[in-house]
Amino acid sequence: MRSASNTARTALVPLSPISGMENVAREVHIPPDYHHQTLLCGPERLPFYRVDPRVTDDNFKDVTTILEPGSWFRLQILYPAGPISFDDGLKLVEEQGGMLVGAHGLVMLRYAIFKGQLQPIFRENRRYFSFDWRTALPEDKGNPLLPYVVRDHRDNYSLELASTNLMLGEHDGILVFTN
Repeated sequence: MRSASNTARTALVPLSPISGMENVAREVHIPPDYHHQTLLCGPERLPFYRVDPRVTDDNFKDVTTILEPGSWFRLQILYPAGPISFDDGLKLVEEQGGMLVGAHGLVMLRYAIFKGQLQPIFRENRRYFSFDWRTALPEDKGNPLLPYVVRDHRDNYSLELASTNLMLGEHDGILVFTN
């Protein structure tokens, strides 16, 4: 596991467009009361309208990167212009220097929005995926499950899981966490 701790806040700079993708970036502060070990079953998940019951601390205990309380990271949201596989999405996150944070990144982002520490960033009725290695994801019948967030027209947020066999499309966002 890597730790995503940094002491200095970095300024946002305009991002150059990625071929075929719209690019949105935000700077995010990890709240001081963030607790990695109990995040997925703790009070931070309260702002979700619905949470897939398989999203538990135990099922995501092997996350590749642990986000550290009080540190800062940069969040990019990339929107594919067309279909993209899990493997291609993972490769894209790595090419952008992204940290693999899985469900923890999604819960932390929603909690920051709920607490007013981050402006709402998720478009209505789009899925936003947070990647990690297949071996760090929970499985259903041997198939790894990728976590995502979706916001409905009533501003309700759901934390869901999808098969890594799916194709992400132009209505999906790929979250890239960098420090």
